[in-house]
Amino acid sequence: MNKTKEESLITKEAILQGAMKTFLHKGYSLTSLEDIARNCKVTRGAIYHHFKGKTEIYDLLVQNADESMRDLLENVLNEDLPPFVIIEKLIFSVVNNFYENKQFRDFIELTWFKRETDLKDKSSLNKKLMSDFFIKKVKQLLKLAVKQNTLSKNTNIDIISAQIICLIGGFYRGYYINPELFKSKEKTCKLFASYFNSITK
Repeated sequence: MNKTKEESLITKEAILQGAMKTFLHKGYSLTSLEDIARNCKVTRGAIYHHFKGKTEIYDLLVQNADESMRDLLENVLNEDLPPFVIIEKLIFSVVNNFYENKQFRDFIELTWFKRETDLKDKSSLNKKLMSDFFIKKVKQLLKLAVKQNTLSKNTNIDIISAQIICLIGGFYRGYYINPELFKSKEKTCKLFASYFNSITK
């Protein structure tokens, strides 16, 4: 990679990181390109060289986070483990990623709390796609677990998969609304472990 291209990529990444900080500080709607440029110590022209505007910056932040999460989930799904163990590992990987990866925490804070919800915008559509992908995989694994007698044949797969999604969403929201309750990763893992124990009895 030549120096000019490398410098361009460094500048683009700096703009993304600076935009994230600015969005978190001011909220998406109140953030202007001038705010982002000031935070990144670049000109508006430099931003326009890489992006059409703040919407494209936001969309790329969402895309990067979604790709990272999908890679994380795919790595767990590809492991040669019993289906219910994979489900547990998926959840604990999500929890661990949240606590250990500040960029992901910032992404959750931004998309859940720092931008008005528009069910037609790219962020909401991507969130639904990721949720649908996750639910589909969990349902497949639950069916296998029932087939292998790890779970009861009376297990309601639709309800269990919905409960898991609600638990994760509640955890994300609770971390910011009631941080004292979720400040400990170990405590959060115990909460999810308790749930898994309850559905395997």
